[in-house]
Amino acid sequence: MGSERTCIECKKFDIQAASKCWSEATPGNDFQMRCSENKWTFSKYDWEEEFRACLQTAAKCESFVQRGRDD
Repeated sequence: MGSERTCIECKKFDIQAASKCWSEATPGNDFQMRCSENKWTFSKYDWEEEFRACLQTAAKCESFVQRGRDD
């Protein structure tokens, strides 16, 4: 595996710990992880296999853009 790229290395990888308006009493999302190109969306309720499959999409993704050191 070693040299295989993952979505975490892509500029289009997006993760948010919580939406601005989220609380347990209001609608919203307390966690979001996705590809901004809509290649995949991850739910916190997915299993490890689904999580790995999302991140491994980068191996063959035509929209992959390498994240630089300053990104």
